[in-house]
Amino acid sequence: MTTQSLIGFGLLPVLLLIAGAVVQSNNVWSKGASPTIAWLCTAIAIALTVVGATSLLCQSAPGQIPRKTARLVWASVVIIAGAGLIVDAWAKHEAAGIGVSIAEWVGFSLLLAVLFEVPRASAAESAD
Repeated sequence: MTTQSLIGFGLLPVLLLIAGAVVQSNNVWSKGASPTIAWLCTAIAIALTVVGATSLLCQSAPGQIPRKTARLVWASVVIIAGAGLIVDAWAKHEAAGIGVSIAEWVGFSLLLAVLFEVPRASAAESAD
């Protein structure tokens, strides 16, 4: 992993978290969109952190993470997040909000899968 990638995978999540907080606290977008944009910034930051950490652990560029490893990490994170969602909903007796939680979980799962695949797709396009 290059120094540029390390800085990007370390700094970008922090900037996204700051942007999400600013958007939500200042209602930069409409009252309906600001929480969504803030959630999206946070979800991307977390997903980038997972991909960056996997890349560091594999000692390879994000586009070179073995597919089997990417799938294992993706499945582990998705299962753990899903289990946490169920436990939190049950413990807090908030079954009414479970639909929103499931939608967020699905959105994050898709986002994480995409962020594992984008570097690989970019590398393949560059090779062509």
